[in-house]
Amino acid sequence: MSLRAERGTVNYAVLDLTLDAEAARDRVVDRVSGVSVRSADDRYEFLTPSGFHLAELSNATLPDGEHGSRLTYRTAMVSPVAASARRKAEAVCAALAPYRYRPGKRPRR
Repeated sequence: MSLRAERGTVNYAVLDLTLDAEAARDRVVDRVSGVSVRSADDRYEFLTPSGFHLAELSNATLPDGEHGSRLTYRTAMVSPVAASARRKAEAVCAALAPYRYRPGKRPRR
């Protein structure tokens, strides 16, 4: 189920990134085990092996007009079974945190 279908029942947070979506996807794949990636329309979806939706990544224009990407990831899960999925969603976010958009600052790639 996509983020668009679930947004009303699950909490999500947004992280703007200075990496494009493809580079950000590659970083998650290299750094977070147990997460699969599915390409859907103009975005990437991150899922657990059982298909639990963790996050979405898409290209975006940042507030300074530069091109980057936007990660929308789960911050709360509604069932105890989802605890490991929450940790995976946090790991996806942590893998990309060094590339978080900050006005006036751009990290090296």
